[in-house]
Amino acid sequence: MVKPLNRQQVYEHERAAQNAWAKRDLQTDKLLEATYQESIRRMQDQIDRFYIKYASNKGLTRAEANRRIKGFDVQAWAEKAAEAVKNKDFSPYTNEWLKTYNTKMYISRIELMKAELELELQNLYSAENKIMDKHLVNEALAEYRRQAGILGSSAKGSSQRIRQIVDADFYGNNFSERIWGRTGYYMETRKALFGSLNRMYTDMMGYKQERSRLMKQFNVSYSEAMRLLRTETARVRADAEMASYKDNGATHYIYCAEPGACINCAALDGMAIPVEEAEKGLTMFPMHPNCRCSSYGHIEMEYKDGRSTLDEFKRWEVNFLETNEN
Repeated sequence: MVKPLNRQQVYEHERAAQNAWAKRDLQTDKLLEATYQESIRRMQDQIDRFYIKYASNKGLTRAEANRRIKGFDVQAWAEKAAEAVKNKDFSPYTNEWLKTYNTKMYISRIELMKAELELELQNLYSAENKIMDKHLVNEALAEYRRQAGILGSSAKGSSQRIRQIVDADFYGNNFSERIWGRTGYYMETRKALFGSLNRMYTDMMGYKQERSRLMKQFNVSYSEAMRLLRTETARVRADAEMASYKDNGATHYIYCAEPGACINCAALDGMAIPVEEAEKGLTMFPMHPNCRCSSYGHIEMEYKDGRSTLDEFKRWEVNFLETNEN
């Protein structure tokens, strides 16, 4: 049986944990940024090569360009697509899409461009999904085990629960759906990408301006991906904590606001909240996007004289928010 930490030790432990979170999150951020930048560079090169080759040649009509594309370019793309299906772990949607395009005998100019860039886009989001999923699993497992240590309990069997935590819904959608779903980041980026390609196709002279606009969209997509990852990371940490509390008999958790916390998080700092009252955005982090607050579990015990081990903490009350607002 591991000896539980005292209040000051736990507080210092929480601050150290929050700092460690920030460092690990930063490492993942850098890895994702490098993945995005490399993919965007390749897509920029593809767009430039395509238009230099087929739009800059004087006297080359669209019909002639389309005719030429039906030859070598289609074969080259088909080989690349086949290789991608063989070696990459794409989503079922992607594999089906690649198979469909790989069997086409002819392809128009704009379709070829879309096929080339969708393949690259699928590579990007597949890599992004793997990086994010690994990060979420590692963080959930680490937090579950950390909380078990604070409570002086065992984290045996924790690995079996982590996958359920990572795949759980958050405000109606799970993490995979937020990336790959109909309204997820992949589909939104794809929509913007193909919209730009259609505008480029009808106005080849203005493609540089459209290309610049498209790259800005990718920057927005990257920022949204980072925001999603940070919020989902906070969510799985919170869920891992709650799972550990329930598994180890904790009656309350102590909210620990991050340094420089917002007014809502700061109001909860040091407060003892019953485990059954936990609600993200109200009594449990994440209170907002990019929230890095934390908590630690507590098993309330009463002394013979009527005192409680929770007497040194502020206590959560149902009317706390109303009182705090007033």
